[in-house]
Amino acid sequence: MPNDSGLLIVFEGIDNAGKTTQIKVVADRLSSKGRNVHISQEMKTGIGQCFKTEFEAGKLSPKVKALLFAADRYYRIETEIVPLLKQNAVVLADRWVLSSLVYRSIEGQGLELAEYINQDVIQPDITFVLDVDPDSAYYRGQKAKRHSPYSADFLKIARQRYLELAEKQNLIVIDGSQPIEQVTDCIIQHLTFVLEKSK
Repeated sequence: MPNDSGLLIVFEGIDNAGKTTQIKVVADRLSSKGRNVHISQEMKTGIGQCFKTEFEAGKLSPKVKALLFAADRYYRIETEIVPLLKQNAVVLADRWVLSSLVYRSIEGQGLELAEYINQDVIQPDITFVLDVDPDSAYYRGQKAKRHSPYSADFLKIARQRYLELAEKQNLIVIDGSQPIEQVTDCIIQHLTFVLEKSK
């Protein structure tokens, strides 16, 4: 499934790495330059809302999570992302297939299933991995009272998996511990060439 004339830009990283914040700031920056920008997030569709409470409560098995997140992702692709890409939009996605591969691999189940059922998912034009200290990310989430079924120890392993896969897949790793504006500047610098090509 081609990306047509638009761009799919993915933001990855452990829980509370700053992905949502950066997506909003980057979206504002790009919009101010006249780009048609859309933000796409997990569990925001009707499908995603159906399992969000159970997920946050830690009630779902790894295999069930693999299936549900894939269903949510494919639905977003069909009803939201592909139509926008055909309109030359820049779609900023908060998590993509990489998250399923990282988290399911740590849980010890569901990785093969996640790989199989996501094989037809469209590939991003560029992926950013925001890298932050897992302890800081965990306590940031606790302070903000964000519901997450994952412990600080889990996030430490997840961070390592992200870095391993980022190196293997030549993804762009950004130091997310920097001030917000500096992180955004780094992202925009990497995006400039890709955005110019898409005009």
